[in-house]
Amino acid sequence: MKRKLVFLFALLVQVLIFSGVYSFDSIAYNQVHQGITEEALSFLNNDILDEIVDGNDFSFDFNARNSSEVHFDSCNFNGAAQYIRGKYTSILSHFSVTGSRVLEEFGNLLHPAQDFYAHSNWVDMGRTDELFETGLDQWPLLQPFTMHKGVMIIQNSPAISKYTLRLEGKSAIVENKETSISYPGLISGVVDTYAGCPPEVIMMRIPVILIQRLRCSMDILTVEKRVMDQD
Repeated sequence: MKRKLVFLFALLVQVLIFSGVYSFDSIAYNQVHQGITEEALSFLNNDILDEIVDGNDFSFDFNARNSSEVHFDSCNFNGAAQYIRGKYTSILSHFSVTGSRVLEEFGNLLHPAQDFYAHSNWVDMGRTDELFETGLDQWPLLQPFTMHKGVMIIQNSPAISKYTLRLEGKSAIVENKETSISYPGLISGVVDTYAGCPPEVIMMRIPVILIQRLRCSMDILTVEKRVMDQD
C-alpha cells in the first residue's frame, strides 16, 4: 500500500509539471485540483478516486483554504513541507484503521504538493523536473536559505542577513554577501496571511478579502454544480 501511494504521488506530480499550464500566474481553483487528480489517477476504482478527490478539496474548510502552509503561499515553504510530512506520518499510522481515512489524508497531502508547482516560480524558472525524488522517504524540511537541486529556498528567517535579494523578471536572485556568489531563488505568490516572502522579492500581493470573495464565489458555484448533478 505504501509503495502504491508513493507511485500515485509521483505520477500525479509528473502530470502537473508536464501539463505546462499551472505556473506562477495562475489561480489553482479547486476544479483544477480535481481535474489534475482525476487525470493522473484515472486508473483507480471510482469510489477510491472519489475519496482522494474529496480529501483534495478544501472548499468548505475555512482554516485550511486560508492557510499558507496548505497552499505553499507567501514563501511558507518550510510550513508546507511540515504539513505534508505530518499528513504522510498520519497516513502511515492509519493503514490498519480505516482505508477511507487514508485516502482522505492522501488527498489532503496532494493539495499542497500540487500547489507547489502552481503557486511557486519553479515552472517559471524553466524547471520540468520534480523538486524532490524521495522514493519511500519523507519530504525533506525546506529550511529557509538552503539549496535544493541548485535552487535556494527564500523564506524570511534570521539567515536572510547573509544575503542580498533582487527580482529579475520572474526570477528571484540570491547573492551571498561574503562570496558574491548568486543563486536562483524559489518564491511563491503572496497573500496577506503570512509574511514569509522578503519584500525585495514579492511579485504579487493578493489581499485576503479578495481571496475570500473569490473562494466564496467558488463555493457557491461548487454547491450549484453539485445540486445540478443530483437533479
